[in-house]
Amino acid sequence: FSLTTLQSDAQLDFIGRSIIVDNFSPSYDVGAMVFSDKKYKHFDYAFGVFNGRGLNQSENNNSKFLIGRIEAAPFISSGQATLSKLYLGFSAAYGKNSNPVGKTSYKTVTEVPVFTFNDSINQIGKNSVYGYDLVWYYKSFSASAEYLQFHGQYLRNSTDNIDFTSNGYYLAGTFILTG
Repeated sequence: FSLTTLQSDAQLDFIGRSIIVDNFSPSYDVGAMVFSDKKYKHFDYAFGVFNGRGLNQSENNNSKFLIGRIEAAPFISSGQATLSKLYLGFSAAYGKNSNPVGKTSYKTVTEVPVFTFNDSINQIGKNSVYGYDLVWYYKSFSASAEYLQFHGQYLRNSTDNIDFTSNGYYLAGTFILTG
C-alpha cells in the first residue's frame, strides 16, 4: 500500500518502519490484485480487492476492501541526472468493517503501546486510508517522505458512536559514505 510497506526489510534505510505506516497502512491480507509489469517507465499501478481483516484473519462480513496505488517517475527520461530518479506515489484504501476493536493498540516499532482502545469498542462502519509519498535518489543521497491519513467511521461503545481519524508523516534522508 504505502512506500515503505512495499519495501522488504533489507531495502529500508532504517531498522523499522514509521509508527504511522506500521499502524495504519494496510499490509498483508487475503485477496486478488492486478499490477503493472514495469513496461511503462513513467508510471506504475496496482489495484486489488481484499478481505480487509489483515494477516491470517478469516472473513467476518461480506464487505471487501478496495485498495489502489499509483506511482509516477515524471523525469525518468528527461536526461537530467538530478531529477531522473524522483518517484511520486499515491495510495488509497476503502472498505467496511464489523470488528471488535477493544484492546487494539497502536504501537511503536519496539511494541510499546502509544494508544489503546477501550474493551467495549466495536466498529460497524467504513474505513478509509490514503497516502502520498515521494522518494528521490541522487548519487549517494536519498530522501523520502510519506503522509498517511486513516479514518474509521462508527466506532461504538455502549452509548456513543464516534469517528476516529489519525494522520502522520515521516521524512527521511540518507547519504552513503562508501559504496
